[in-house]
Amino acid sequence: MNTNSGISYIVPAYNEENSIGETIQRLHSTLKTLAVPYEIIVVNDGSKDKTGLIAGQAGNIILINHPTNIGYGNSLKSGILKARYDWIGIVDADGSYSIEDIPVFVKEMRNGFDMVIGSRENSARIDGPVKKIFRWIFKKIIKLAIENNIEDANSGFRMFKRDLAINFFPFLCGAFSFTTSLTILAMGKAYFIK
Repeated sequence: MNTNSGISYIVPAYNEENSIGETIQRLHSTLKTLAVPYEIIVVNDGSKDKTGLIAGQAGNIILINHPTNIGYGNSLKSGILKARYDWIGIVDADGSYSIEDIPVFVKEMRNGFDMVIGSRENSARIDGPVKKIFRWIFKKIIKLAIENNIEDANSGFRMFKRDLAINFFPFLCGAFSFTTSLTILAMGKAYFIK
C-alpha cells in the first residue's frame, strides 16, 4: 500500500434506521483491531426514515446524504469517489453479513488479491423457495460465463482496490447489479479475486 494506505468502508443505506447504528458500531469495533487507518462512509440514499439522522449521531463517520434515492450502485460510486484510502470495503447496512470477518479480507488483500468477496452464510435459510431457485440459476450462469466458482457474485460484502473500481466506473450499473458487474469485469481482466 502507498501513502494512501488504509481502508475506506462504504455503507450504502436506504431506510435502514433499525440497523444502521449497530452496523456502524460493529464496523468501528472490527476496524479498530486492524491497526490500519480507516474511515467509514455512510451514503444515505434518500431515505424517508431516520437513517441519516441515526448515522450522523453515530459519530466518527463521513455522511453523504442524497436528496433522493438514486440506487445502490450510484450510492457506492458516491462513496468510492469520496474515499481517501486505496482499499475500499463495502457492506450492506441491514446486518446480514459477518462484519467481524473483515480481518480475513485484509489478510487476503495483503496476500496480493485485488478483490475479496464475502458471502452470506444464512442466505439458504432466509431466502424463500423462488429466490433460492433464482440464486442457484444465477450462480450457475456466472460460473459458466466466467469459468469461476464465485459463491456470491452479487455479494454486498467485499473489499477491493479503489483503482479497480474506478477503472470500470463507466460500465458499472447504478442499481443492484453494480457488484455483479464489478465481479464479472474484474475477472474478465484477470484481476486476482478470492
